[in-house]
Amino acid sequence: MIKAITPDQTFEYICESDRGSEQPTKWVLGILDSRLMAHIEDAVAKLEMGKKGSDQADPVFRTGTRRWLLVKFGLRGWVGFGDANGQPLAESFDTTPLFGKSYKTVNDRVLELIPTSVLTELAGELSEQNHLQEADKRPFG
Repeated sequence: MIKAITPDQTFEYICESDRGSEQPTKWVLGILDSRLMAHIEDAVAKLEMGKKGSDQADPVFRTGTRRWLLVKFGLRGWVGFGDANGQPLAESFDTTPLFGKSYKTVNDRVLELIPTSVLTELAGELSEQNHLQEADKRPFG
Protein backbone atom coordinates (compact mmCIF):
# COMPACT_ATOMS: atom_id res chain seq x y z
CA MET A 1 0.00 0.00 0.00
CA ILE A 2 1.27 3.48 -0.86
CA LYS A 3 1.20 5.80 2.11
CA ALA A 4 0.30 9.48 1.89
CA ILE A 5 2.94 12.10 2.53
CA THR A 6 2.44 14.27 5.60
CA PRO A 7 3.29 17.89 4.74
CA ASP A 8 2.96 19.05 8.34
CA GLN A 9 5.59 16.54 9.51
CA THR A 10 9.09 17.77 10.37
CA PHE A 11 12.34 15.94 11.04
CA GLU A 12 15.86 16.88 12.12
CA TYR A 13 18.77 16.56 9.71
CA ILE A 14 22.50 16.92 10.34
CA CYS A 15 24.73 17.48 7.30
CA GLU A 16 27.29 14.77 6.62
CA SER A 17 30.23 17.14 7.17
CA ASP A 18 28.82 18.09 10.60
CA ARG A 19 28.16 14.56 11.87
CA GLY A 20 30.49 13.67 14.72
CA SER A 21 30.88 17.34 15.66
CA GLU A 22 30.49 18.18 19.34
CA GLN A 23 27.86 20.80 18.47
CA PRO A 24 26.40 19.98 15.06
CA THR A 25 23.88 22.25 13.43
CA LYS A 26 20.47 20.59 13.43
CA TRP A 27 18.28 21.59 10.51
CA VAL A 28 14.54 21.12 10.95
CA LEU A 29 13.10 20.09 7.58
CA GLY A 30 9.51 19.58 6.51
CA ILE A 31 7.81 17.45 3.91
CA LEU A 32 6.77 19.46 0.83
CA ASP A 33 3.34 18.73 -0.61
CA SER A 34 3.14 17.39 -4.16
CA ARG A 35 1.56 20.53 -5.60
CA LEU A 36 4.42 22.66 -4.26
CA MET A 37 6.97 20.18 -5.63
CA ALA A 38 5.29 20.42 -9.05
CA HIS A 39 5.46 24.22 -8.89
CA ILE A 40 9.17 24.12 -8.05
CA GLU A 41 9.93 21.66 -10.86
CA ASP A 42 7.92 23.76 -13.34
CA ALA A 43 9.73 26.92 -12.22
CA VAL A 44 13.19 25.51 -12.88
CA ALA A 45 12.87 23.42 -16.03
CA LYS A 46 11.78 24.46 -19.50
CA LEU A 47 12.48 23.95 -23.18
CA GLU A 48 13.89 26.87 -25.13
CA MET A 49 13.25 26.84 -28.84
CA GLY A 50 16.19 27.29 -31.15
CA LYS A 51 16.56 29.95 -33.81
CA LYS A 52 13.60 30.83 -36.00
CA GLY A 53 12.97 28.07 -38.50
CA SER A 54 14.69 25.46 -36.35
CA ASP A 55 12.70 22.63 -34.82
CA GLN A 56 15.31 21.95 -32.15
CA ALA A 57 14.55 22.71 -28.51
CA ASP A 58 17.16 22.87 -25.78
CA PRO A 59 16.35 21.86 -22.21
CA VAL A 60 17.19 24.41 -19.52
CA PHE A 61 17.51 23.33 -15.89
CA ARG A 62 18.01 25.94 -13.20
CA THR A 63 19.52 23.68 -10.56
CA GLY A 64 20.59 26.55 -8.30
CA THR A 65 17.07 27.97 -8.29
CA ARG A 66 15.72 24.49 -7.57
CA ARG A 67 17.99 24.14 -4.52
CA TRP A 68 17.02 27.62 -3.34
CA LEU A 69 13.26 26.99 -3.64
CA LEU A 70 13.36 23.55 -2.02
CA VAL A 71 15.18 24.94 1.02
CA LYS A 72 13.13 28.16 1.09
CA PHE A 73 9.90 26.18 1.36
CA GLY A 74 11.23 23.13 3.22
CA LEU A 75 13.47 24.51 5.97
CA ARG A 76 11.34 24.92 9.09
CA GLY A 77 14.02 25.89 11.60
CA TRP A 78 17.49 25.19 12.97
CA VAL A 79 19.50 24.78 16.14
CA GLY A 80 23.15 25.77 16.23
CA PHE A 81 23.41 27.76 12.99
CA GLY A 82 25.59 30.77 13.63
CA ASP A 83 26.74 33.90 11.85
CA ALA A 84 30.34 34.48 10.74
CA ASN A 85 31.29 35.26 14.38
CA GLY A 86 29.66 32.11 15.72
CA GLN A 87 26.69 33.94 17.21
CA PRO A 88 23.40 32.03 16.86
CA LEU A 89 21.23 33.22 14.00
CA ALA A 90 17.63 33.85 14.94
CA GLU A 91 15.01 32.09 12.86
CA SER A 92 13.40 34.44 10.35
CA PHE A 93 10.43 33.46 8.23
CA ASP A 94 8.06 35.07 5.74
CA THR A 95 4.64 34.05 4.49
CA THR A 96 4.47 33.21 0.79
CA PRO A 97 1.01 32.87 -0.82
CA LEU A 98 0.76 30.20 -3.50
CA PHE A 99 -2.25 28.27 -4.86
CA GLY A 100 -4.58 29.87 -2.34
CA LYS A 101 -2.44 28.68 0.57
CA SER A 102 0.04 30.51 2.76
CA TYR A 103 3.40 28.81 3.08
CA LYS A 104 5.88 29.61 5.85
CA THR A 105 9.18 30.24 4.06
CA VAL A 106 12.69 31.06 5.23
CA ASN A 107 13.63 34.70 4.75
CA ASP A 108 15.97 35.23 1.79
CA ARG A 109 18.51 37.08 3.98
CA VAL A 110 18.96 33.89 6.01
CA LEU A 111 19.16 31.67 2.91
CA GLU A 112 21.96 33.87 1.57
CA LEU A 113 24.04 32.96 4.65
CA ILE A 114 23.76 29.18 4.23
CA PRO A 115 26.80 27.80 2.37
CA THR A 116 26.01 26.45 -1.10
CA SER A 117 27.22 22.95 -0.20
CA VAL A 118 24.76 22.88 2.73
CA LEU A 119 21.91 24.19 0.53
CA THR A 120 22.68 21.41 -1.94
CA GLU A 121 22.60 18.71 0.73
CA LEU A 122 19.42 20.03 2.36
CA ALA A 123 17.68 20.31 -1.03
CA GLY A 124 18.61 16.71 -1.82
CA GLU A 125 17.17 15.49 1.47
CA LEU A 126 13.97 17.53 0.99
CA SER A 127 13.52 16.14 -2.52
CA GLU A 128 14.11 12.57 -1.37
CA GLN A 129 11.46 12.82 1.35
CA ASN A 130 8.78 13.43 -1.32
CA HIS A 131 9.47 10.11 -3.06
CA LEU A 132 8.34 6.59 -2.26
CA GLN A 133 10.59 4.96 0.29
CA GLU A 134 12.02 1.53 -0.58
CA ALA A 135 9.85 -0.14 2.08
CA ASP A 136 6.72 1.18 0.29
CA LYS A 137 7.74 -0.26 -3.10
CA ARG A 138 6.41 -3.73 -3.87
CA PRO A 139 7.19 -5.95 -6.87
CA PHE A 140 4.36 -6.89 -9.22
CA GLY A 141 2.85 -10.30 -8.92
